Amino acid sequence: MIKDILGMQFFEHLDKQHEAWHKSYSSIYKIFLEDKKRGVFGKLLDFGESKSMKMDKAKLYYSELQEETKELLKTADAAIRRVSALQESKFN
Repeated sequence: MIKDILGMQFFEHLDKQHEAWHKSYSSIYKIFLEDKKRGVFGKLLDFGESKSMKMDKAKLYYSELQEETKELLKTADAAIRRVSALQESKFN
């Protein structure tokens, strides 16, 4: 139904932006979740990336996430405008 209302191309564009947003978000989440998954020996011996390297990575992903968020919000606003402009009969 929503594909019919928004149009297939517009919906696919919105969907791709949404998927990219989740990918960036999950990249940040994984960085911070990784520490919790390490075992006792890994924590004691502190193998892996340093905290500053992880923070640098997270900051990079965060800047990408900010841009993707802006684009996704623009597209969502356009979707709202598009739906608001439709006649009520389109929804019946």
